[in-house]
Amino acid sequence: MSTVQGYEVRYGFPGGYARLLFVCAAFVFGGLFVPLPAAVRLVELIVFGGGGLVLLVLGIRATVLAALRVDESGLTLGGAPTSYEPTTRHVPWSELRAVRLSRQREAPYLPVITAVRRGNREAFSKPLKGWRLDTDKLAQALNAFAPGVRLTDER
Repeated sequence: MSTVQGYEVRYGFPGGYARLLFVCAAFVFGGLFVPLPAAVRLVELIVFGGGGLVLLVLGIRATVLAALRVDESGLTLGGAPTSYEPTTRHVPWSELRAVRLSRQREAPYLPVITAVRRGNREAFSKPLKGWRLDTDKLAQALNAFAPGVRLTDER
């Protein structure tokens, strides 16, 4: 068993969720201090209070999900936080030829990490959205677990 540390990056709290959470909170607090009929106030509290609670739970859930993992088993590109399991891709070291860093060709021109696989296998790509990549730590982990896998930075 290797004593080398892997590299893992987790998603941050989604910015879009944070903005919507702020809107929900504003409506809830506004509903408490603005004179409204009781039925309207109740509906507002249920809709915006419940919506805010759901956004908070989903946002916190996203922060425990791995966006990228490099360890003994290979390279894992974590899926979208809203559908994590079906969209997560794992590439064992025996299938991985290279890791490429580039940018999307269309706006918003996000950085992208691509797992280039051996043979005619499909490459897996993932935009760096909602998380930050430490290129040095990625290079160290690749060097430790798979020295034959190239890391190219075309950003």
